[in-house]
Amino acid sequence: MQKNIDILEGINMIGLNDYRVSIMQRLLIRNNCREAHKYHMVCKAMVIRSNPRNLFAARDISEQIAHDCGFCDEDIFDIKLAVSEALSNAMLHGSPRGRKSLVRLVFFYNSDSLRIVISDEGSFRHWQRSLDPESEGGRGLNLIARYMDEFSVKPSASGTKVTLVKSRYQSNKACA
Repeated sequence: MQKNIDILEGINMIGLNDYRVSIMQRLLIRNNCREAHKYHMVCKAMVIRSNPRNLFAARDISEQIAHDCGFCDEDIFDIKLAVSEALSNAMLHGSPRGRKSLVRLVFFYNSDSLRIVISDEGSFRHWQRSLDPESEGGRGLNLIARYMDEFSVKPSASGTKVTLVKSRYQSNKACA
């Protein structure tokens, strides 16, 4: 992971934090779940400015975290693609202040799955675009849905939150 942090020093990134406290476990305990001890998760949080240059660093960190979780190369590619599409959308459509806007990435992971939450400052509007082969856009949400096991978009008053989930055991690929 040190390699990625060195790469990030020259870009316009706010920070990368590593939390060893199990947030999911706390939430389950708060909701009186009797098996909360089974859900130990690690959380890494990253805040970047809405600048396309930061997209590459965020993809590299996504790749490193997916690798650390034990995903195979094909699944890592799928995760990087989905993160790239979601971040591109956040930067293009969810940044009302342009490059001054912030995009937040939170990675929750354990031995079973990786959950990535990407939050921006924009208001979500679902665009119905034709999938014309000549069109340069309009495929991102479809790609995310295809390559992730779970995917959701939740607009709120403070911005849009996209959640991507990849499970190590639901993959249809033969990762060896």
